[in-house]
Order: sequence, then C-alpha cells, then structure tokens
Amino acid sequence: MSATENYAIRSSFFDIAATVNDPSLVEQQARYIEDGLLIINAGRVISLRPWQEAEECCPPIVSFSTGAES
Repeated sequence: MSATENYAIRSSFFDIAATVNDPSLVEQQARYIEDGLLIINAGRVISLRPWQEAEECCPPIVSFSTGAES
C-alpha cells in the first residue's frame, strides 16, 4: 500500500477500541465486527465501523483488488 492512497476495506475485524491503563480492562474494549468497513487515508486509519453504519459514506467501487497482484 502506498501511504498517499486511500483505501476502503470491507471484512471482519477484531480490535481493541480504546487504550486502557489497567490490563484487566482490555477485555471490555475488545470488539469483533462481523461485517465492517476500514477506511485508510494516507496510511492512517480514519474509521472502523460496521458496514451498515458506514456504507452511505463509501463512494461506489472504482477498482477491485484481491491483494494477490504483485
């Protein structure tokens, strides 16, 4: 991925939604999104939301990549 490009990736995601000071609180911040949209702009994560919340902000697909191309 080039750092100057923008990406929208639709997939399942697991992440930690917020930082915590106490390790025992990490589990409360863990989330799994079955059908989500990850938006990356210039190499930085801009948004990670469920697809149902994010689809209206995503423009129509301009190109498709499986990531398998060299």
